[in-house]
This record gives sequence, C-alpha cells and structure tokens, in this order.
Amino acid sequence: MAFDIDKLEVTISPYNIPMVIGKYKKIRINIKNKNASDWAYNLSITLNLADGLTVYSSDIPYSNYNFNIDGTSKIEWINIKDIAPNETDFNFDIEIKCSEKFKDNSYIPFDYAFSGCYIKTSIDTKPRGSFDTGNQKLSKTLNINPYTVRYSITIQMPSKMPKGAGYNPNLSDYAYPFTCSITIDNNTRESTLTNIRFIAGNGLRYLGNLTANGADREKFLNPLIFYPAGNNNNVKLVWFNVNLSQGSLNNISFNLAIWDRYTNKGIENTGDVITHGSIITSTAEGFGEYNIESTYDIRAMDIIIDKSSDKYTIDVDDILINTLNLKVNQYHSIDSVLAFDMLPDGQEYIDYVETEPSEIFKDTITGITRITYDLLSLPPLYSKTIIFKAKVLPSYISTVYPVSCGDVFINSCSIEGINHDFSEPVSDSSSIKQSIKKPFVQKSIINLYYRNDIVKNISSLCPFDKVEFQLTYNAESIRAYQRQIKIDDFFPTLLDIENINFQYEGYVPLSLTPYKIDPYGLRWELGDVPGNSYFKVRFICSVLDINYVPSFKFNLLKMSGINKDNKSYSSRSQAKVSFGIPNITLTKTVSGPNINAVKIGEKYSFNITISNIESTNLNATDAFDFELLDNLSEYFNLDVSSVKVTGSGQYLEPVIDSSYIKIPIKKLLVNQSLTLKYDFVINDNLTAGTIITKSCNSTSPYSQPYNPSIPNYRYEGLDRSFSVTLKAQNVTITKSYDNNIKMAGSSIDYLINITVPKGTKALNLSVSDTIPQGQIFLGNYTRNGEIVSVTQSGNKITYPEESLLDASLTPITIQYGFTAMIIDVSYTIGQITTNQTNSASVKWKTFEQNIITKSASKTVTVNNPNIVPSVLLKNISLNDLSFLPYTNIKDENIVDIQIKAYNNSNIGAKNIKLEGMLPDILNFISFLSIESGRAVFDEENKKWLWEIESINKGLSSILLIRCRTAKNLSSGYNTKFICKALSYLNEISYSKIYGPSLSSDAELYVPANLSFTPHPLYKIKENSAYIIAYRGGYASVECSIVNKGYGIDSFNLSITPFSYSYSIFIDRKKIADVPKNTPFSQDIPELSSLPPESLKRLYLSIYIPYDAPLNKTETFNMTLKSLSTPSIYKTITTTILDP
Repeated sequence: MAFDIDKLEVTISPYNIPMVIGKYKKIRINIKNKNASDWAYNLSITLNLADGLTVYSSDIPYSNYNFNIDGTSKIEWINIKDIAPNETDFNFDIEIKCSEKFKDNSYIPFDYAFSGCYIKTSIDTKPRGSFDTGNQKLSKTLNINPYTVRYSITIQMPSKMPKGAGYNPNLSDYAYPFTCSITIDNNTRESTLTNIRFIAGNGLRYLGNLTANGADREKFLNPLIFYPAGNNNNVKLVWFNVNLSQGSLNNISFNLAIWDRYTNKGIENTGDVITHGSIITSTAEGFGEYNIESTYDIRAMDIIIDKSSDKYTIDVDDILINTLNLKVNQYHSIDSVLAFDMLPDGQEYIDYVETEPSEIFKDTITGITRITYDLLSLPPLYSKTIIFKAKVLPSYISTVYPVSCGDVFINSCSIEGINHDFSEPVSDSSSIKQSIKKPFVQKSIINLYYRNDIVKNISSLCPFDKVEFQLTYNAESIRAYQRQIKIDDFFPTLLDIENINFQYEGYVPLSLTPYKIDPYGLRWELGDVPGNSYFKVRFICSVLDINYVPSFKFNLLKMSGINKDNKSYSSRSQAKVSFGIPNITLTKTVSGPNINAVKIGEKYSFNITISNIESTNLNATDAFDFELLDNLSEYFNLDVSSVKVTGSGQYLEPVIDSSYIKIPIKKLLVNQSLTLKYDFVINDNLTAGTIITKSCNSTSPYSQPYNPSIPNYRYEGLDRSFSVTLKAQNVTITKSYDNNIKMAGSSIDYLINITVPKGTKALNLSVSDTIPQGQIFLGNYTRNGEIVSVTQSGNKITYPEESLLDASLTPITIQYGFTAMIIDVSYTIGQITTNQTNSASVKWKTFEQNIITKSASKTVTVNNPNIVPSVLLKNISLNDLSFLPYTNIKDENIVDIQIKAYNNSNIGAKNIKLEGMLPDILNFISFLSIESGRAVFDEENKKWLWEIESINKGLSSILLIRCRTAKNLSSGYNTKFICKALSYLNEISYSKIYGPSLSSDAELYVPANLSFTPHPLYKIKENSAYIIAYRGGYASVECSIVNKGYGIDSFNLSITPFSYSYSIFIDRKKIADVPKNTPFSQDIPELSSLPPESLKRLYLSIYIPYDAPLNKTETFNMTLKSLSTPSIYKTITTTILDP
C-alpha cells in the first residue's frame, strides 16, 4: 500500500513565536506517522529563516547551514531517523536566536513580523532513497510566524500539589508550601519601562518568602501586595514602573499553598470546596505601554503519588531501586487507600527495601507485575515512602524479542481511595520512562594523503588527495541485544566513493558489503548484534576534480536500530572535512635613493615574494608546478650577478632574459615562500617625467605534482599579479610678471622659467604661452635674455623647440620672456578689480616617444576705476539739520540737494560725467556750490549735467543744488529720484570707458495727518465724549475737524449703528439723515480737498423718543480717516446717558 503523506502529521509549537530581541526561543516539531504499516524513511528537516534570525542550538547538529546574500538562511538536518508506522511521539527541538540588527546593520524594530519563515519535513518511502526502485520523496511545509517583542514573562510551579494552606490567613499553619517562579527576560538593545503583575488563581494562598535574582533584583523585592477583599478573590503582587535593564534576565520566587476552599467575596478559604484534581490557573502579565501575558495551571489534590528510580538509562541485568512517595492533604482523611506499582514486561520484582507489599501478581501473558499496597485509612498530612528493588531481564514474556537497545519501559504507579468527609473517590498516578542503553557511532579522519600516498601534514584536501576514515560502532559496554543495526555514511560529493577497499574489525557479519543510499552515502547492514560488541571499518577515499569548490563540509555518520516496538533510534557523528585551495600572495617592493625621483646612474633593488600562507579559514593547501615571472624595463641595466632566490619552497634555477626573469616553482607548501632579489642601474634612456611601472606575475598552480601521463588539476583564478612604480621628476615650469599696478592700457612683462631636473633628459622640448582675452602681444620675445623669434597663432605664441636637453649631471634652467598690454577688461559695474589669467605650458618627449605636457598659470589683477554717485536732501524751510536720503516737504519749501561723486577704487578716474533730473514738484533755483569741474542746468527738461576732470583714488567731489517746492501739494504724495555717473576713464587710458553707475533713491514726501476732537462741553478725553439725553427731545454732539497734514487732503466719516435716529451736519449744513441701528460711512464733499490747517465742525442731532427705555446707555464710535493715507485715522467714542 502506498505511503499516505496526509497521515504524516507535522505540528509546530508555538506556531506564532514571540522573539525577544537579542534572546533565544525554543520551538518543537512533533511528527506522527499514522500510516498503519508504512515507514517514513530518512527523515530530513529544512528550516528557512528570515534576515535577523539564526539557529542557536538543536537536538542534533545541523548538516548544512547556508547564508544567503539577503541575510536569509537555510538550515538542514539530513537523515535524522526513520519513523515507524503508528509512531506518534517523535519531537525535534530547535532554539532560534533573534539578532539586534538586520544584515545591512539597521536595527530590527520591536513588534516586527518576520516573513518567509517555514519548516519543511521530507521523507523517503524506501530505505535507500533514490537507490531503491519505486522510492518517492515526499514532503510537508509549514509556515511559522516569528515576531519581535521587547520582553517575555513565564511562570513555573509544580503541576500538582496536595491542598495544605492551613486554616486561617492570619496563622502560619500551612503544610504544603511550594515555590512559584516568574522569569522576566528583557531585550539586549535597550531598557524597558513597564508594570508587572502576578495574579494567583482563586484558591491559592500567598505565603511570602519572596526572593529575586538578576540585574534588577532590587526592583522586585518589595511588591505591592493586594490580598482578597470585596469582589477581589485573588492575591495580586504588583510592581509599578519597573525599568528592566538592557539584556536583563530576572527571576522572582515566592511561596504559595492551596486552600481547602475557594475565596468567596474576598474572604479566603470560605467558598466552595476545591475538589480533588481541580485546576487552578495563575497569570503573570506586563501591562502599560507594552502588554504581555503568561499563565500556568496547577492541580489541587487530596492525595498524590510520585514515582522515581535511581536509573533511567538501563541495561540488561541492572538492579533498579524504585521509590513511591505519597502525601495526603491537610484537611481530609482518605479511606480505603490502595497503592499500585506496575512493573513492565522485561522487569522483575526482587525485594522491598521499605514497606512490604500486600500482594505481588505477575501476568504470565503480558509479563506485567502488579505490586499492591493496602494502606487502609490515611489521616490528613500523612506521608509515606515505598522503596523496592527490581531487575532488568534479558527477555520478555509477551514477545519473542530479547530485551534490546532502545527499548522503552513505561514504569507506572497509582493510588486510589475515598475522601472521608465527602465519600468521593480520589486517585492519582505517576510514571517514569526508562530506556535501554543505545550504542553510538564515531567517525574519525585518520590521515590525509597526497596522490602519491605520502601523508599530508595539513588539514585541508584538494583534488586527487586522499583521506582515510575510520567508522566505529560501539556497544562494548552494553549487555542488551541490538536489533537491525544499520550504519549510514553520507559523504561530501567531492569525495569518490567508488571502488573503495574496506578493512573491518570486531563484529563483522558474513558477506558484509555496503551499498549506496540517498543522498550520496553508503550503508552497512549489521543486522542483529549481540551485546558487548563493536564494529570498525577503515577506508580511503579520493578527492574528485569535478565541480571542485573550496569549502567546509560535514561528513555525517548515522547509526540506526529498532526496538521491540519497531521504533527506530539513532546515533550520529560528524567529521568536518576541509576542501581548500592554495592561498597564494604575491608582493613586489623596490628600494633605492628615491623611487619618486629616479636619476640616471642610480642603483635600485627589487624584492619579489610569492607565499602560500595559511588562510584565516584554515583551509589553505599546497601548490605545485607553477611559474613566477618578473618583467624588466628598457630603463634598467640588470646586474645579473645580483639575482638571488631564497626561501623554503622548491624551485629550479631562474631563467634570465633581456625582458624578464622567470622562476619555475616545483612546490610551495602551506606557510612556505620564495623571494627573488636583484639589483639594477637606471640607464641613460631616462627622460624627465618617465613613469616606470613593471609587474610580476605568477601562474595558477596544480593540486599535485604535474604528471603528464595521468589527469592533473590546475586551479582556476589563482594567477597573481603585483606591480610597482618608479618615477622620474617632471620638467618644472613657473610663470611670473612685473609687480606694477595694472589697469587698462598697462604693459606687462611676463617671465617663464622651465627646469629639466638633474639625472634626466628632455627630448624635443617646446614652450608656449597663451594670453587671455583683453591682452595683446607687444613683443620683446627672449630666451635667457636673448631675443628670439616665436610663432604666433592668435593669442598664443610658441618658442623654438629644444631638440635635446641633457641634465644627466646638473639641472638645466631656461628663462623665456615677452611683453603684453591690457587693452580691455570684462567689467561689471562696481567691480574694482578684474582677474585675467595667463597660462604657459611646456611639452617634451620621453625615450618611448610619449609626449608629456606641464602647465603653469599666473593671474594678473587688473584695477578698474569706480565712481559711486549719491543724492542727499535737506529741507531748509523745515530746518533740517543734516543731509539725508529723504525729507518731508510743504508748499514752496526751500530744499537743497547734495550730489556726491566718490572714487572707491585703487586707481584714479578722469573725464567723469554725472547727470540727474529734478522731479516735477521741484523748481531749480541755483547751483549753490561746485567743488570741482563745471555744472549746467537744462530748464526745459529740468536736467542737470556735471563734468569733473579727475578724482583720485579714495576721494570725492560734491555739487549742491538749491530748489523750491511747488504750490498746492497733496498729502500722501511722494516721489523718488536718482543721479548717475554716466561715464569715466581710468587715469591712463582713453579707450576703455566705464559706467554708468546709479545712485540710491532720494525721496520727497508730503505727510498726511488730522485732528478730530469732541467739543470741550462733551469731552471726556481726546477720543471720548458723552451726552445727557432726555426722552422726547434732541441731543447734540459737536466735534472739530482739522487737516493737520502738509498738503491738501480729503476725509471719510463713518459712524457705528446705535438705537436712535440722527442727522449729520458739517458747519450747520445737513449732510444726511440716518435711521436708527444703521451704519454710516461716506466720503463727504464738505470734507474734500481741505487745505492744511483748515477747520470744519461736525454736528450730530440725535432724537430720543418718548418710549425710550429708562436708564438706557448707548455707545457709538465716529471715525475720521484720511483718503490720501488710510492709515491716518482717529476715532471718538461717544456715550449717550439717560439722566
């Protein structure tokens, strides 16, 4: 019948996994094979974890651990065991660690859900996997959901206890205290501020004796204790505002006991009886910002029994001492008490040590021995210990199989009786599991060999090496029989497992021959093995050269057998096999006078070292049959007699050629090296600026000594290269010019200096110079003071070429010169200097005909004149004290204007022209003074012109103009005007014209203002008034209005609404009738175009009706606002009073 994968049940606990950051969490995989007759062979488990999670430990070591580039990982446990039909109790535990950071070094957040995590279980339906015809590989995949938390809380206490908390909460009469422990585990990244609360289940008494351990123990020693009261039937321990320190693990322990009765209405031990076997649940929780919870159940018992033994791993003929402990609760007697112990088939009762049994009965069919103890009636607080001896037999009664390794004995006991007070039956049971010792296996690496069978003294293998293994099956100290023993060896795929010779020792069945199993393994079937046996096998494997990748691999050895229940058990051993490659490094150094300024005739030395150094992973291997080649230069004269090779590797004599030195290397073992040393002299081919870069190279080595008659393996990618550089100094070039102040029209004497350094040559050297835009060549071209001819192309000149400059013995310096003139500048208004950059270059050829160019530049600072004009005002009529950029004016005021021309540059200015235009409201009277030059005024265009011959640097000149303002100016009027420096020259040039530059604004302003005041008869303050009003008559309000501005102005009047109607008069002329509760706002013609200081009177006539309420007060606002300048306004608040 085909294997039903649906009957292979896989469960994971917990499925949702809270991970405290930086801490560990255990998960359990439970596998049940509910197929009635089909085995699940070669169980393998694969765990996929997200970035940030790793495996910390597991029941057996993992077979493979693969980290992916994105931080995720895949962990495999290969061929764990075979699961028998109806085997339902196989558990596999894995402990997972949560890191603080992801692979990219960012922090893992709290309350983060990891994705992509799953567990895959795989089985074969045939014992040998893919090597058996008809095999199927079946698998099941379950997702798991890890998520991060800040901290965790767990509770630990016994699973059952006899009732025994005493009778009175105020007395210490308890009999059966037990310890409750709370463990609080905080993350390793940061502290956590929280509150902790323990709620004891109803029926539990708190006894105190509180202790704490851990980094924060002092914070837990004094909890707030809330005893039952009112509607609270639980004892509560609370710790407020506990700051759990980073990475802390704290444990709190205290004593509890179980009452006889539940707590009722806050009074302990007064409620219903806690019946035998009742479950009481307690809770521990963190609350506040971070909430977590844990619970634990304890059973309340009237009587309990527990079984133990002096041995749990046992062997045939072992004598066992078994102990039964029983206890009776504090409150009730138990009648008709019978205790039973059930010895399983395969064990035999021998004698009692304490308490003789009432009856011993052995079932001849099942082989089970029942031992009975008649204990009659037992009072409260009674306790008793029963001890007896038993023996492990070599065979069973119920089966033909002998007692064999891996057999499991379930050794149980029970007790029963009647609660004396309630006549209710009570019972309890306990059991222990004992198992027969299991054999174990060990896989060892005996030796590593080269292909020629010479022992290697390093721990890494390479292609065509050999490795000798020893497999040991050990049951020498086990008397029990071993059934259906199989030994599986799972090899790395880089080992050749064909055509192996095996050497056996110990228990060797006839015709023992291993056969292949999946994945890539061999199996030895030893069958049934007698006690006190062992088995050893030694063999040698070769390393393959196909798909060779250096790595560490685990060679898994697994032993399996079956017990009497046909359930398999196993033992494992792993040998770590290292497959390596040579760790070749190549370095080259040079020594001598100065490698960055080599000279003809100097002597230098090269050291080239090739090494095979043990790697940090300890997987380096030996290197064979490769070459080291060092390239020589046409600039070197080699000293052949200086060529030396030193070191510990094996090599042949160096091959010296005109362009290279070659060393054939026969062997370079791990931690060996060879060094090639030689001297050379720089020959007279050296030219200035030459860069000599020469490399040394090595080829990839072979894994074994090369043999052309058999296959050989040459490593890929192990060729090495290293280079060093020597440099000759370059020709240097510098640029300078005379230090006179420069401006447009100035001449410039330039100098160019080039130097060929000592110990070098320069071929076909030429010098050129490029002047900037704005300059022209004047001539005077010289070489070391002598006039020479140059080639000119646009703004570039080139001096005659120097065919050879030989500076072998002394440096050579040549000075070139020429004269240029500044005829123009790129100028921005206000810029007092301009930079013009001149560049020169020198180029020459090397011995290899390469062209080298070097440049130098010099920046010439060109000075510009700069005239800054300004305009300032002074109102003579208004007695202004000084000239300012602005002034207030009235009709026909006398106003003086100051015009200043200031030269703020570093050179003088000449032929300066300034002009300006008077605004319409100013009329020219005269030029009051002219400090220098001459000025004219154009009456028709109201324009003035001022011409100045020159102004030296840092000086200024002033022109004063007197004007009169126009008549009938309007308030709020303002005007701005400027002057400008039209043009000017520097002190020496008549060609470059500068300007124009503008002054800042000068401003004339006619300010607005007003006076709005109540009549003195009604005045309270300048801005408030009152009226006494009588019902059935009129009340009046009078205010004066004066234009206080410097010009003609118009005004707006607005009045807020109030409860009476009224009329408005200006100088007794009615302007408007306004109904009650109506706002008023109007630009009144009678308040239009008022000259300065003109006066108007405002009257309001207000009618107070007969039916106006008594004692009523009315308030309204009158606001007068300038129309030319709305920001000028005044408000009068008026109050109407009832007398």
